[in-house]
Amino acid sequence: MPYFVYRIFGSMKAENVAVCDHFHEALAVERELRESAGPSHQPEVKMIETDTEAHARELLFHVRSPEEGLIGDS
Repeated sequence: MPYFVYRIFGSMKAENVAVCDHFHEALAVERELRESAGPSHQPEVKMIETDTEAHARELLFHVRSPEEGLIGDS
């Protein structure tokens, strides 16, 4: 499953920076983007693992409701 790395601008704007096949590759891209942003970390950088870019964008801006809980909650 691919890893999508995004640069986040504001509340609903994101730029797809990279699509990586391996976690360590995506982590290196994410780390490089954060280091180049400086201490303020603006814009924000996020990595999402999912099947498609459409699903990645959906997850990127999804606001979890209290009923959803956390991953692993029963």
